Amino acid sequence: MGGELKLESEEAKGSVFSFVIPFEKSKTDIENNNEQLFSEKILSKSAKILVAEDNPTNQKLIKSFLNKLGLESEIASDGKECFDLFKEKPFDLILMDCQMPVTDGYEATALIRNYEKEQNLDAIPILALTANAFESDREKCLSAGMITKPVKMNDLTAKLNRYLKTNNDIVTEEKPLSNNEKTVNKEKIVSVLMAEFGLGKEDIEDLVNTFIKDFNEQKDKLKTYWDEQNYPQINEIAHSIAGAAANLRIDSISVPARELNNLLKSKTDYDENDLAKAKECLDKILSAEIS
Repeated sequence: MGGELKLESEEAKGSVFSFVIPFEKSKTDIENNNEQLFSEKILSKSAKILVAEDNPTNQKLIKSFLNKLGLESEIASDGKECFDLFKEKPFDLILMDCQMPVTDGYEATALIRNYEKEQNLDAIPILALTANAFESDREKCLSAGMITKPVKMNDLTAKLNRYLKTNNDIVTEEKPLSNNEKTVNKEKIVSVLMAEFGLGKEDIEDLVNTFIKDFNEQKDKLKTYWDEQNYPQINEIAHSIAGAAANLRIDSISVPARELNNLLKSKTDYDENDLAKAKECLDKILSAEIS
């Protein structure tokens, strides 16, 4: 079993014996710790959530998280689809990615707010999920009729409780990261996410496999677009990779992808310095592996 026995003795005062015996942490304790992640009671189990997110890994992660909380959800792959679904079906809250193809989250929110005014509807709560929390992004959120506040993923349950029963607009999620290895161990990712999100191994493995498949496809596209000097497309892919990798706690991918996104977004002209830094970020992304 192992252990440690200590003896402390002092003349004319006596002796003190102490011992330490290690025990394995029980499966029940581990399960209880996972359940604590979801200890916040969802006030409305019948609530239906509309999730606007274009990345397949993020779609599965958010849907699994909401399922664990007992909440029904529906996925929209871009802002236009989100707006169309909002008009067609009743929802209690929207989780909105800010950067999406076709119509982004800012435009979609503005469309929703205008439609609510035209139809004399109550404002639906909109929580923004974004990897970027820069001042310019906050300005855009505010101009779209949103309110930004940084929160962590573990706070999402409490935020859902709060916003499902009020009409506040938006919370920006700052996603915590760990794992800086260039070559990332798949089993380590699975273990970390199971502990953090309290989801089953099968669900987490499905998420990771979805990310790996999508990431490998995106890497091929990045190579092609770089050769074609198609920087807007590179920027769009970098944003998608950054968010998905951050959700899986893979810094070696999410950090350079986010830096690449920040270097290229909202630009039409690129100087040599920008492109040199972008190439460095790109090389880090392309060299990253999951095994």
